[in-house]
Amino acid sequence: VMSISQKAIAALDQIDTEYTAAFWEEVTDDVAPGYSEVIKNPIDLSIIYKKAETDEYKTEKDFMDDLKLLFSNCKKYNKSLNPHLIPVAQSIIDDCANFLQNPNQKENQKEKVKTKK
Repeated sequence: VMSISQKAIAALDQIDTEYTAAFWEEVTDDVAPGYSEVIKNPIDLSIIYKKAETDEYKTEKDFMDDLKLLFSNCKKYNKSLNPHLIPVAQSIIDDCANFLQNPNQKENQKEKVKTKK
């Protein structure tokens, strides 16, 4: 049986890193002017990944709460500046939630995608 941390890592591993690239690095005021003023609890996927690797998540809810924080930070800062990032953040939550509900499903989907020509 996979631990919460293993599930979280596996869930993050199946995310499309190109599509979600903006969320894998710390957001600095250089890239996002005024970010530190607007966002009081910054988080990114690299922090979430490290927390999973160091067994900081005790429940799936703890993991999902960090993903929801990532989403709400994104929505708060980007709603007028970069609205295209909001559905990307939502897809991270959706993909991870789906994975947690059915950890074997993603492998099947990947196979289907590969065989469709």
